[in-house]
Amino acid sequence: MFGILLKGKPKVKCKICHGNGYVYQNNALKTCRVCDGKGFVETVRLAERALARFNQPKIYKVSYEHSTMLIYRGYVYDEVLMALRVLAVSDIKAEMVFQV
Repeated sequence: MFGILLKGKPKVKCKICHGNGYVYQNNALKTCRVCDGKGFVETVRLAERALARFNQPKIYKVSYEHSTMLIYRGYVYDEVLMALRVLAVSDIKAEMVFQV
């Protein structure tokens, strides 16, 4: 079992709508699909999307008061390092905190 701690703020400003909650599509205002019109996106959701894009294994989310940890169960060390690289490419700060 491996744990990856996500650093930084738990919610970040949406990069698609720039925090407005809407986008222009075919000269009409539409609600942003990424943030569901809120203007902010959870860092965990961004991490899950990035890992799904690169076919990484399923992660288990464990939340604390001010931090979020992703738990990998039963996978090898190389896959966890690949997940850290994927998060780094996606501009999400993370570090591996334990190995059991």
